[in-house]
Amino acid sequence: MTTAMRACAEEIRQCWIRCDSALAAGDAGGANDAFGRVFEIVDGFPVEDEDVRALALLCILTWVKVALALEAAGQNDPALEAQAHIFELLDAYWLLEEEEKAPPAPGAKEFEGLETAESAELLGRLYLLCSRYGRKDTLYWGRCFMEFDRKTQASGAAY
Repeated sequence: MTTAMRACAEEIRQCWIRCDSALAAGDAGGANDAFGRVFEIVDGFPVEDEDVRALALLCILTWVKVALALEAAGQNDPALEAQAHIFELLDAYWLLEEEEKAPPAPGAKEFEGLETAESAELLGRLYLLCSRYGRKDTLYWGRCFMEFDRKTQASGAAY
């Protein structure tokens, strides 16, 4: 992962945190602004080949966060639409893997440096979502969650 990708990941994490704060304060507009900022960051990021999977994961996790926020706000139909988009992104992610013929190990090098409390939580939610719908990649995302959680717990990452 490039240094620029690490900085991008941190900026996205800060947006997730701002979103949580806005939601806790009942500020739906602030939460929407935080989500919008994530997508501006992603759209403006000059992706290098080695950053593709990391950026894809951050996008997937952001959509998990969107779906959770919509669900918490009682907006069930938009939450289901967000979940459908998550599955589209997951399918696109696995197409990246088919090009290389070998799926990465959970917590692969592409994800090193992304292990924060926020990303571990979102991976856990992604695992549960995949499990609920019986996706073939459920076990993979569960293992990623366990790897992220182990690393954040071991480092005391209280981000």
